[in-house]
Amino acid sequence: MAENILRKLVNNSQMAIDDGVYDVDCNLEKSSKDFLQIIKSHTHATLLTEIKFSSPSLGKIRTLTDPVSIAKQMISGGSKALSILTQPHLFHGSPEYFIKVRQSVDVPLLMKDIMIDKIQIDTAKKIGADYMLLIQSLFDQGHLKEIDEFIDYAHKKGIQVLLEVHTKQEFENALKTQADLIGINNRNLDT
Repeated sequence: MAENILRKLVNNSQMAIDDGVYDVDCNLEKSSKDFLQIIKSHTHATLLTEIKFSSPSLGKIRTLTDPVSIAKQMISGGSKALSILTQPHLFHGSPEYFIKVRQSVDVPLLMKDIMIDKIQIDTAKKIGADYMLLIQSLFDQGHLKEIDEFIDYAHKKGIQVLLEVHTKQEFENALKTQADLIGINNRNLDT
């Protein structure tokens, strides 16, 4: 079943690319803060919180509201970095939401999307993303090829990579990459 969900997510990203969702006209700077340094300098857990309006499993999570207001509330609540959904299909995200937040706050931002094409990485650069998400299972299950090419391309654009894993095998595979951070997602796509 996970493969069907993953295939649907890949197809949704291709549809968003075809629809021109990632055709943005801006050149925003990244944060002046380094999330890895923030993590290393804190003796307690460092919060990276997420702006997400819906998900495939839950549907609508919250009403579409001002992402800048949400971001500022999260930061005042202790978040040191933000993850912002840019995938429109099933997640109701948007590069425009990301742009608004980037223009309003100076914390590291993760462009959270189902990255399947370098066009999306180019967009991450343009909108001032510090990090972008890659999902190990998309490569392990053959939906995408050459994880090293994606990571290398992101690094050449000045973007760090958070590589998401769900299983022990994915974690072991992720350790063999040049990803900057590995995130463990406890959400099982099979359920």
